[in-house]
Amino acid sequence: MGTTPTGEPSAEGECVMGTKGVSPKFIPRRLIDMTGAVIGGQTVIAQDGVDRHGQARWSVRCVCGAVRSVAGGKLRRGEAGSCGCLKPQKLAVAHTRHGAAAGGVLTPEYRAWSGMIDRCERPSFSQFADYGGRGITVCAEWRRDFAAFLTHVGPRPSDKHSVDRIDNARGYEPGNVRWATKTEQNRNKRTSKTGHLIDAAAANGIKHGTLYARIVKGWSEHAAVNTPTRRGAL
Repeated sequence: MGTTPTGEPSAEGECVMGTKGVSPKFIPRRLIDMTGAVIGGQTVIAQDGVDRHGQARWSVRCVCGAVRSVAGGKLRRGEAGSCGCLKPQKLAVAHTRHGAAAGGVLTPEYRAWSGMIDRCERPSFSQFADYGGRGITVCAEWRRDFAAFLTHVGPRPSDKHSVDRIDNARGYEPGNVRWATKTEQNRNKRTSKTGHLIDAAAANGIKHGTLYARIVKGWSEHAAVNTPTRRGAL
C-alpha cells in the first residue's frame, strides 16, 4: 500500500518520493475501472489521472452533456452530484431546445422522466422502497437520454395520465412503459395481483375455480391460497 505526502496509507496509489522541493509522484494501483458506469446522472468516460493525494480521478459526462473531472471516491459513494444543471432554473433553460421546457417551466414529460429515475435511484426518495429498493431500474438508454425516453413514450395524452409499467415485475424499459390513467394503473395492479394469487394457489394444488369461490365467500387471500382442499368442501 502506498502513502500520502504526509506518510499516511493511500488506498488507490503508491507514493514515489521525489527529491527535495519536488512533489512526489503517485502511481495508481488496484484501480477500480469505472469506465462506462452511470452513477448519479454521470456517465464515466475515462480515467483522468490522479490528484495530489494519489486518488484516481475520472472524466464524466453529465446528463446535460457537460464533461468534468471527478474524484473516484466521490463517484463510488454517490457524492459527485450533477455539474449544477439539475438546479431547476438551469435545467429548464438547458432542456428548452429539446422540447423539455416551455416558458421556463419543466414539462410533464420531463418531470415524469426525472421522477422515474428518482424512484429507482435515490434512497432518500419517498417511494424508493417500492422501486429501487426492490430492484426496479431504468434502462441505460433512457437513464442517460431524456430525448430517447420521450421518443418512445411520446407526449403525455392528458393531465390524467402518468407513466406506468405494464409488467410490474420489470423495470422502465422499451416495451414495458406507457402513459396510463389512475384507473388503468389500478386495473393493471389488480391483474398482476390476481395472476400472483393464481400461481401461488396452483403451486399448492388448488384449482382456479376453487380459489375464485373462496375469495367470493370472503376468505382471506392467505387462507384461500394455502388451505388444502377436502373432498366435498372448498
